[in-house]
Amino acid sequence: MVARGEAADRVGLVGAICHPRRAILVDRVHWTLWNWVRGVEGILGCATALGTCYLIRRGVFAGWPEDVVADDVHASLAINLAGLQAVLADVVVLERRAPSGICSFAWHKVRKARAVVREFVRFVPKAGSFRPMTRVVFLVRAIALLLCPFVLPALAAGFAFAYPKVAAVVGFAILCSWGLASAPWPVVHWPARCLRAAGMVLILSFVLTVAIVTCPFVRQNAVFCRWKQEEA
Repeated sequence: MVARGEAADRVGLVGAICHPRRAILVDRVHWTLWNWVRGVEGILGCATALGTCYLIRRGVFAGWPEDVVADDVHASLAINLAGLQAVLADVVVLERRAPSGICSFAWHKVRKARAVVREFVRFVPKAGSFRPMTRVVFLVRAIALLLCPFVLPALAAGFAFAYPKVAAVVGFAILCSWGLASAPWPVVHWPARCLRAAGMVLILSFVLTVAIVTCPFVRQNAVFCRWKQEEA
């Protein structure tokens, strides 16, 4: 990671690919999808760091405001705002803590989503100060974060109302795909992955909707209850 940061002066932050050491299926799918998104962002120099492990170039980062919870997201956006790149190193970090069940997964993602929403809202007024490419990526991410959670469920509900039989088949296929996590048949494996990704997008849209609606009424701090996650 240090070598990646020293490779170019324009690199201000170096993150890493992260995978949970042991996690439930829905969390593994989430990490796979999220790491793919971060990989694309990294190519454009706008990668989102992860609190698990990241490095910041000394002297170009002013620090965190007192109310920051998503320190990694704030650091990534602040580095981009300074005109530098946030990239990923070719290294994998294993996260030892992971949600132990669906309830803890949902609770953790809603909490994290609230913190991320607050950081994007903080930086929206500064969008004009980003470099052109970074500005485009930031605005796309902000729209996806703040608007898509309301649009996607509405489109899904409209589709289900207009084409109930097709929607039932698609919904059944998505549910079945979660049971094919270890399918030995390659012809089934990739379609199942695509269906699980579609299901994960809908789950995250619901999580973001809850986070956005409750954000003005909930105060968070940076202390996380470790008993909510289990160590592997």
